[in-house]
Amino acid sequence: MTDFISIEATLGAENYKTSMHNGRSTVFCDEPADKGGKDSAPAPRELLCMSLAACTAITLRMYAERKNWALGNIDVQVTLSEGEAGKQVFNRTIKPEHKQDQAIYDRLLMVADKCPVHKLLAGTNEIITTIA
Repeated sequence: MTDFISIEATLGAENYKTSMHNGRSTVFCDEPADKGGKDSAPAPRELLCMSLAACTAITLRMYAERKNWALGNIDVQVTLSEGEAGKQVFNRTIKPEHKQDQAIYDRLLMVADKCPVHKLLAGTNEIITTIA
């Protein structure tokens, strides 16, 4: 099964504030003031980290529900930094509200790596760009 996602981003007159639409929802993106934006919304790289955090939490909740594990709230923190040779490093910390045994934690770590955004970021991707 192939998922197809279509997003339209529109940058208007307000410097760097961009609206993004998927046909159902609208979200905004901006740059910090020190980069010429107004810091009115997350920056693009922040949105990427948010996507990884949200997808991880959702994936873990879905799995935990199937296993009848009572995790409570699932907090996921993602930080992004630059590693060696310009490689980007995502650090992800998962914090279930309710304590579990180590076997469940080990399984949650494996499941987290199956989240679709994790697989997208960790895989080899291709970007094809055209001007219409």
